[in-house]
Amino acid sequence: MPSSPQPSKPESPVSVLPPPGPSWAGSLMGISLLSTLLELHGFPAIALVFYTLACCVAITLIGGWIVFRSPTFASQAMPAWAMVSMGLVSLGSASTTIFGDPMWPFMLTLWIIGTLLGLTTYAIYLPKLIRGNAGSPTFAWGLPLVTPMVASTSASHLSSHYGLEALRCIAIALFLLTIAVAPVVFARVYLYFFSPGGARLPSMASPTSWIPIGMVGQSTAAALLIGLHFDAHPLPAIIYGIVMCIIAVPLGALAHVVFYKAVASGTTYSPTWWASTFPVGTLSLGTHYLSTTTNVAWLDYVSLYLLALMLFHVVVSTIAGTIAIARKIP
Repeated sequence: MPSSPQPSKPESPVSVLPPPGPSWAGSLMGISLLSTLLELHGFPAIALVFYTLACCVAITLIGGWIVFRSPTFASQAMPAWAMVSMGLVSLGSASTTIFGDPMWPFMLTLWIIGTLLGLTTYAIYLPKLIRGNAGSPTFAWGLPLVTPMVASTSASHLSSHYGLEALRCIAIALFLLTIAVAPVVFARVYLYFFSPGGARLPSMASPTSWIPIGMVGQSTAAALLIGLHFDAHPLPAIIYGIVMCIIAVPLGALAHVVFYKAVASGTTYSPTWWASTFPVGTLSLGTHYLSTTTNVAWLDYVSLYLLALMLFHVVVSTIAGTIAIARKIP
């Protein structure tokens, strides 16, 4: 008589940790943007600390991928490579924010590399989504689709510095690439998980519920920077930013509940925890730009709150990740 199948052993906290490489690039995204925001809000010493940490993370991830080659550049791994794209662009932006003029060539170099990589992930992954070959819905679907928006923000900064109108046109085109598809994809995922009778979002995927907020915040910043090129008080961009900030309220509330509930229930640590950092930071950046554009001071207090929340998430993700990695080391 054949024995009954044994239940599969639950994954241990260490078994979900991939080797250093693109899967961890959410940390580069979050820490780089955190250093930018700290500088913008008047905390230069702390910004420098996190910028240094971001550089160390970048070197570690690049070295880790050279050694382990995980993941490969396969179509199903495009969300991870999209994070590399956004991490490089964010690190370049942080460099000029903190150090000023000497770092513009470095920012331009990282922007070119990051943008080309991001557009490649976009071009490879979007057809998979259209054909229905990307598996079950997940918020990570949106990662390759929002890479152009992150690049758009930096393109506007580069255009202002170098005085190149072509970069402004590129910024607009990149903005449109994301806004044309990402909202539809995210709406599909929300309906899949949160409509009546919908599927249950896996506990370990709970941090990814922050990802759509990244598009909201980043598009606000990008729209304002594009609008400021044409008008000192760009009304269409301001209205867009206000609408996005309103949309961010219920999305943020949902992400708070989903993420903190999962953490409180003891969900296993994985690199997805870093998804709780960069999106919050983009919303902080967007509200900061909206405040400076409209001269509405209280919006900058909202930006400061979001910065504090992002800092908290970065610290928690760093500590939890360090503990998980330490347990993995023999």
